This record gives sequence, C-alpha cells and structure tokens, in this order.
Amino acid sequence: MPIGIMINALSVLLGGIFGALGGKKMSANFKDGLNMAFGVCSMTMGIYAIAPMKNMAAVIFAIIIGTGFGLLIHLGDWINRGAAQMQKFISRFINAPTGLDRQTFDATLVTVIVLFCASGTGIYGSLTEGMNGDATILISKSILDFFTAAIFAANLGFVVSLIAIPQFVIFIALFFAAHLIYPPHNPFNDF
Repeated sequence: MPIGIMINALSVLLGGIFGALGGKKMSANFKDGLNMAFGVCSMTMGIYAIAPMKNMAAVIFAIIIGTGFGLLIHLGDWINRGAAQMQKFISRFINAPTGLDRQTFDATLVTVIVLFCASGTGIYGSLTEGMNGDATILISKSILDFFTAAIFAANLGFVVSLIAIPQFVIFIALFFAAHLIYPPHNPFNDF
C-alpha cells in the first residue's frame, strides 16, 4: 500500500490550504529562514542515502549515463512542457491572486508543479516504496513539502493544494512501475 505517497500528497494539499489561509502572516525573513532549513534537510537526506552505498562506481556510472541520456532526449524540456500544460489547464479555472501579475503567477506555478511532481526525492521515494515498501523517504519529504506548499500558497493561494492531484497520479504510477521493475532485479537473480 502506497502510504508514503498518500501522506506526501496529503501534505501538499494541507500545506497549500494552511498557506493560503494563514500565509500572509508569515514574514519574508521567516520564509527565507525556512527555505534555508529545507536545503539543509534535503542535503542531509541525500548524504544519509549515499552513506551505506557499497557500489559507488556503479552509481556514478548510472548518474553519468542517465544524465547523458536525459540531455540527449531533452528530458528537462519535456518536464517543463508538461508542467506548462498543467499550468495552462489550471489557469483556465483559477485567476492570479491580487498583487501578482499573470506572468509571475504562471512562472511560479510551473516551478511549483515541477518541484512537487518531478522532484528527484519524490521519484526516488516512490520507486523505493514500490520496490521494498519503505516509505521513509516520502514521509520525510512530506514534512518538507507541507511547509514548502504553505510558503508557495501564501503567494499563489489555494491553487497549490490542487497540485497534490497530479503529484499523486505521477507518484502512484512510479510506485506501480517499481513493482514491475523490482522482481527481475533482486539479489537472488541478479548477476
């Protein structure tokens, strides 16, 4: 059962509501301080995930090959186009909040969609939970996402909460894809 995915989507939903309702009371200094803490937490999560690694050469090789392949097929452009399409769809129903011009609203919304729906931690966490049922990564990400959603919702409004829907769909697809990938690749039948 994808507990981590459900918790993560719920954290974005609730964080967006919390930020839209009370975000105007957060000072810019407070938001900046939280963003700094989020960066430290994210780096700590990455270091913790790398520390027990036994096959560093294979990981480095996979990162180089994956990056090269992603650049070759322009994966970043595809992700940005997908986020822009989601933003256009959402923007048909929701207007920019007062105090934000349409262009800033649209650009920030695309950033938020990519942040929540295509983050490395979310993808890795969804695959990990799908392969071995460990939701730790996504639960940790959920704490960060709650507050990140609140900060963005303070400026963008309730629209941030809606991003929980495509996030859930993308992460659940990765979760089930991991079920298909994992059985052929485990320590018992690996090279």
